[in-house]
Amino acid sequence: MIQNLIIVESPNDAVFIKLILDSLTITNTETVPINPTEIDHLHNFVGTDGEEKRGKDALPEKIEMLKRELLTRYAQLQHISVIVDIDTPKSPNGGKDKSLQLINNSFERAFSVSPNLMEVATHATISTSISGENVTIDVSCFLIQDETGSGNLDILLKKIAIKYCVECDCLEVMNRCVVEKTDKTMLDFTKQWVNYYLRSNASKKQLKNAEKRLHEVITEQGKDIFDLNHSLLGELKSYLQAI
Repeated sequence: MIQNLIIVESPNDAVFIKLILDSLTITNTETVPINPTEIDHLHNFVGTDGEEKRGKDALPEKIEMLKRELLTRYAQLQHISVIVDIDTPKSPNGGKDKSLQLINNSFERAFSVSPNLMEVATHATISTSISGENVTIDVSCFLIQDETGSGNLDILLKKIAIKYCVECDCLEVMNRCVVEKTDKTMLDFTKQWVNYYLRSNASKKQLKNAEKRLHEVITEQGKDIFDLNHSLLGELKSYLQAI
């Protein structure tokens, strides 16, 4: 019986949110109940047109697909949460305003009504009729960002990483060289940094198929290789506790 559905962009996002949820189930010695929650990601999502889409680009069709399953697979669903990267205002669907617009438009496309989410972590209620049955769902969103108000999960993971990684140090040196010679950072520098960091903590079995299995490192070792008490996670934790 799934009461909460959290939609994220990638497998890394999914396991990291699960890691945070697990860390929230114990506060001191008291158990904090978390409603039955499913986390679904938008990585390699295949739309109705047969085309593969990733991340935010897949959100409109994902919400449409979700609506078709509300009376069957998600008959007990009470809350839909969308957690995506805020990115930067220059990127497609990036920045606070464009990200919120995408989320609102995705629900409006599927349900013919917009939740009109204007701020991160605020809640709204949408009501619709499906096959003659009235359905009311609570909706909210959270935009992953750093202290600058921009960014993505990779930037967040890099900032809360706590173990030393020699490969990451070498990558930093290489990035400084690229910046010095071109005035630009390396392409996908932060994503590469996080991949090296996860690889440095991965098992031999995981490294054999790293592209598909690196996210398992977050699941199995996340509490040891990331600072889950970092101040950058404060708003995310508060949001997850409230849904």
